[in-house]
Amino acid sequence: MNREEDRMWTGMQKSSGNLFKTISAAEASGTLVHLLEQVSSGIGRIEIVGPREDGACVLLSKAELDCLEQALAILSGTHDAEQMRAQLHAIALAAGAAAQIPSPLCR
Repeated sequence: MNREEDRMWTGMQKSSGNLFKTISAAEASGTLVHLLEQVSSGIGRIEIVGPREDGACVLLSKAELDCLEQALAILSGTHDAEQMRAQLHAIALAAGAAAQIPSPLCR
């Protein structure tokens, strides 16, 4: 990473070799093209936080998304993944059954 890239990514967190930056939607709105250029060149990810507490998204390169999707596809085909799916299914069934039983607090 050269000095110009270093300067652009000041305040970023380094995690697992990737650079992460969090900015507000207001900050992103005026610099979207610049942010797109940075991320598409492979220089990390940017979390964009909206005005609502749960309103956030992540800007990442198409190449990184493709890699994540490929890794997920590989991992989802494992025996451990099948066991986790079975456990989640059992939990969902139990939760559905529990939702059918009236709570004494809700009378």
